[in-house]
Formats: sequence, structure tokens, C-alpha cells
Amino acid sequence: RKVSSLTKSAAALALGILKDKEAVPMLLELMTKQFDDPVIGPYALLALGMIGDPVAIELLQKKWQEIDKKNINSTAYTNLAVALTLLGKRDDVVLPVLLKHAAKDSEEALKVYAFHTLGILGTRETAQIFVDAYNDETTTTEVRKSIVTGIGFLLDKNNVRLINKFTADSYFDIYMVIMDHILPIPVW
Repeated sequence: RKVSSLTKSAAALALGILKDKEAVPMLLELMTKQFDDPVIGPYALLALGMIGDPVAIELLQKKWQEIDKKNINSTAYTNLAVALTLLGKRDDVVLPVLLKHAAKDSEEALKVYAFHTLGILGTRETAQIFVDAYNDETTTTEVRKSIVTGIGFLLDKNNVRLINKFTADSYFDIYMVIMDHILPIPVW
């Protein structure tokens, strides 16, 4: 109770790395009670995914389905998607919500989070979504930054050479855009 949030987060990640199934009830309670905590919540989520106990799936899926109804920070958003992916729910649970949040009529913050996370968890088949959104004249600068960094992660992983579609005739400082997103990359 008297331990700092950073220490609790580090302990949660350590339990995840150790795949300590005995910690699942405590992590579920921690995640439920402190989901909104920008330090503890995201790492309790990630630890649950790292442990891989299917007991966590139902609660994590519920949180994932409710994201558009609740404010969530970018680290928690990405870590929740990663946790569900680690639990085998990428294609049927995570990707449909990411695609919904990346859609043209979605809120700007959710688009930013979605493109960042799609870059980490997406597939070669999701690359066209980045191209279409980037080419849409109504796409804001913040969303474009997220598209550029997201496609960078995606293309790195899948060896697709489409990055020139984003840098030709573009005035983005690619180095700085990418640096903006280095710190929130989840560690798993």
C-alpha cells in the first residue's frame, strides 16, 4: 500500500516476465481497481497478457470493447491490445476494434492510438489502411504522425517497402516523428 506506483508497475512487469500464474488474481484486482492509473494500469494489463492465463481474457475483452466509451491513455490502449494478442485474441477481438478506431469517422485520439498500435500488431494486409488514411485530405497532422510511425513499425516487421509512399513530397521530419513514439513502446 505504501509502495510507489512505479514500483508496483515494475513488480507487475516482473510477474509477467516470470509468468507467475499465482499472481493473476492479484493483477486482475490491481488492474480493475487502478485501470485509470496511467502508471499502474497499463503494466498490470501487459503482465496479464505476458502470463498467458486464459482467466484474464474475459475481463480484458470487456475493457477492450468499452474503449470508445472511456478515456484511456496511449500506453494502456496499446498494452491492452498487446495483452489480448498475447492471449490469442488478435484477429477476432483486437483487430476489429483497431480498424474501427482507425476509421475516418473515429475520434482523433483513438485514431492516433489505433495507428500506433496497428503498426505494432498489424499484418501485411493492414498496410493499405495506413496508405488510405494518409492520402485522405481530412487526416489531421497528429493522425499523420501516428500513421508514419505506425507504418514504420509495421513495415520493419513485415519487410514491405512502401515507406516511400509516405515520405515523397512530405515535409515531415521523420526522425522527430519517430522519436515522439519511442518512449511509449510497450516492453514485453
